[in-house]
Amino acid sequence: MKLILLFVLFILPLGAAAAEDITDRLQAAADRGGDVTVPSGTYRLSRTVKLGPDTRVAGSGNTVLLLDGSCNAFETGTRGKYTDRVSVSGLTFKCPSPSPVSALVAKQVRHLTVSRIKTENMAGVRVEHFSAARDTLNRDVTVSGCVFRGGGAPVQGVEIDWTDGFAVRDCRLEGFAHGIQWWGGDSDVRRGGLHSNMGFLKNGLIADCRVTDVEGGGIWGSMGENIVVRHCSVARCKDVGIDFEGCSESRAEDCDAGDCVNGNYATFQYCTGRIVFSGCRSTFSRAMNGVVGTCHYFNGNEVQLADYQDVTFEDCSFSSSVPSVIRPWHALHSFSLLRCAMTNTAADTDTPRLDLLRIQGCSFTFDSACEGPALTAAVCSPAAFSGPSVFVTDNTFTAPRGPAAVRIVKKSDPAAAYVFRGNKAKGFSEAPEVTNLGTEPLKDAGREQTPLIAQSS
Repeated sequence: MKLILLFVLFILPLGAAAAEDITDRLQAAADRGGDVTVPSGTYRLSRTVKLGPDTRVAGSGNTVLLLDGSCNAFETGTRGKYTDRVSVSGLTFKCPSPSPVSALVAKQVRHLTVSRIKTENMAGVRVEHFSAARDTLNRDVTVSGCVFRGGGAPVQGVEIDWTDGFAVRDCRLEGFAHGIQWWGGDSDVRRGGLHSNMGFLKNGLIADCRVTDVEGGGIWGSMGENIVVRHCSVARCKDVGIDFEGCSESRAEDCDAGDCVNGNYATFQYCTGRIVFSGCRSTFSRAMNGVVGTCHYFNGNEVQLADYQDVTFEDCSFSSSVPSVIRPWHALHSFSLLRCAMTNTAADTDTPRLDLLRIQGCSFTFDSACEGPALTAAVCSPAAFSGPSVFVTDNTFTAPRGPAAVRIVKKSDPAAAYVFRGNKAKGFSEAPEVTNLGTEPLKDAGREQTPLIAQSS
């Protein structure tokens, strides 16, 4: 039978000058473990309350805990061993002004649950580690049904570090440095961001969350494996919206992103395996960052390691009230737009390296005349391939008028081939403009669709 500790507190009468400090009694109850229920009312915490294993703290009705911004509300974690089965629920935490403290900081935990909590002027949950190692990761972390308002707090609303198995569901966040962040290490190869160093952050789900008005990234993370962002929305982020940095085998599904300064959707640094954006929507209401009006996507692999970064947008829509562009800025192995709808949005793949490009089954529609192509299909690969490396097939291009709908460009020296087939244009010229900046031929492969295979040396 569970031990239920209901500590009855003196509740201040209406009009009292200050809320009661319950820190000592709450810590004593937490030390006993089990269920700790805090009655409805407004109370103060003057220092951090430490939570041990098998401790569940819950509010009862409308329970508000006031902090001065100098300490976290709750912390859990003992160096050298796991803290198991901890939960915090049904509480509201408030600071008088924006502060980098959190409602809960947890280290080396298993089976952590945070639900139905609210914050004002402070962060929600931060999951860390004393010393990250693959065999002592945090495990089974769930954050759900929470509302976090930072008011400009210089911290992440939710941060999950060095964890195997986490879920952030049905949460609302606004007014932080970053919204929801996962972290398995720095993605920059100059700081250890190699995939041989991965394995510290994996198997995560972020679902049905909304992030708005943050100074940096909305929903993003670094060096994660098998991370899924599903049914989420981000808006008005001053960096990127939904972003995978140095990640592997990860995807965003059925998400909305709008008016994020450096791209609504992005990958960055040394991503490997497939990164997929499926059924996502990207919108811009105004020009951002001087990137042809706006930028829906970019890849920022600054060290030019293409490896096998395969980035795909499938069944997505991109719309803008100003001229906009989908642009992978840096090195990739492959980039694909499949069955996507672009409104006032061009695509330009002029990158330092791109081995394989697929633009298939998409529609490009523009409200005003275009000065340039709707699609610049550029590849730049140091390798020669036995089959085509550019596929532009079954797309439609519509504008009041414009130049060639498609410009196909080979920037590098090795021979390359392209397939241009089944495309329709209205207002544009249907025939592609073909430019070869390399020394070897750029061939029209017609209907040939040989898989991309590097020729042996």
